[in-house]
Amino acid sequence: MIDTFAMTKIWQGSHTMLRRCDPSQYKVILGVINEHHHWTIA
Repeated sequence: MIDTFAMTKIWQGSHTMLRRCDPSQYKVILGVINEHHHWTIA
């Protein structure tokens, strides 16, 4: 699970968190995005 603030930054393309882990090592990556007071699960 990815922190809401980090996931929002990843969604916007301005965060480097995924450089520290290899997403291909996981079956599921879950994150909640909060953009303009609208929540989205990705």
